[in-house]
Amino acid sequence: MKVTGDQGKIASLSILNTIISGCAAGMVTFVIEKTRFSQNPYIRYNFTAISNGILSGLVSITAVSNNFDPNVSIIIGSVGAIMYTISCKLIDKTNIDDPVDAF
Repeated sequence: MKVTGDQGKIASLSILNTIISGCAAGMVTFVIEKTRFSQNPYIRYNFTAISNGILSGLVSITAVSNNFDPNVSIIIGSVGAIMYTISCKLIDKTNIDDPVDAF
């Protein structure tokens, strides 16, 4: 199968948007978790939340990764991270047992 120029552009745009969305979601989750746990001196970084935030950004952009500009993928990843942190708070308040916060 021969790859034409348009297919290469679509593939590279898809890869770029996926990487940018995951990175943006990781950074947003880091900032939210850092401000959320700033009162507790024993918790510096919540690596589980950061990893799940990155995962939420990757999942958020998966279906539309080749349709948007890379600037929009930052917004999509950030919204995915915000939705992840909100859903984690709701799961904690409703006492649902989810040990890895991946529900």
